[in-house]
Amino acid sequence: MPSTKQFRPDARHIADEDGETFESIPWEALDRLGRSGDHRRWYVIAGVIVAVAVAFSAIRSLGTADPVEIVDAPTVPVSVTTPVTTTSTIPEVITEADLMAVDIHMLERAAAGLAEAAAVEYFSAESGGIWTGVEFDPSRSTFVESATAVTVTQVAATRFEVIVAVSVLDAVDGEPFVRRPLRGVSIVVDASDGTFRPVDLPTPATLPFGSLVPATATSEIADPAAIETAMALAAPFGTVVGDSVVVATLASGEQRVAVKVVDEAGIAWPMSFPLAGS
Repeated sequence: MPSTKQFRPDARHIADEDGETFESIPWEALDRLGRSGDHRRWYVIAGVIVAVAVAFSAIRSLGTADPVEIVDAPTVPVSVTTPVTTTSTIPEVITEADLMAVDIHMLERAAAGLAEAAAVEYFSAESGGIWTGVEFDPSRSTFVESATAVTVTQVAATRFEVIVAVSVLDAVDGEPFVRRPLRGVSIVVDASDGTFRPVDLPTPATLPFGSLVPATATSEIADPAAIETAMALAAPFGTVVGDSVVVATLASGEQRVAVKVVDEAGIAWPMSFPLAGS
């Protein structure tokens, strides 16, 4: 026969079943005690014990719930893109197909730049650079004031004719330099081997320039407002000579205010400005 455990009035029995804990209440002991005392007081005590037992059982049930398995999110592989450095090289031999793939304006600017540099060295009698091996006249010293490409014409797949305007000064040793009239030369530039170089020595060329047609002065005297306008416009350059202000008519019929402006060196320069209201 199963054994029966005896409980004292203040004893409690704890039984574990299926992972849950219950409290066994000593009803018999309470009943015996109740017969000698206040039944209602023990009933209240018993109710409190039952409530505590139920609450404790509920707490243990919550505390022993199966743990929630946490699964790590799958790792997404991160792809790293390494920038690829590309370099472009000029082919050793430039073909017509290569030129078709390049902006023609870039080639024209390169040809113009070479022609300007070649003109400077040529009129400076420099035989150690672009014009290596060319013999120049050493009787006078020369100085190139400016060299400007005026026109660029493509004459073949890899050739360009450049017209250059050159301003040259020359002098005998110990004498002042003399400025010569503006000169025009034609320099043919070739780029077939990947570089820009002159094909031959410069050839004289006619510059597409014209001279100024002087304005015709009239007897009309400019009004004070026109004089004030001319003085204001001339201020960044110098001071207007007051008695030089006259009205002039251009070849197109447009009227201008002709004046002389004195710069910081004291040199008077003839200039003209729009006539107010014309």
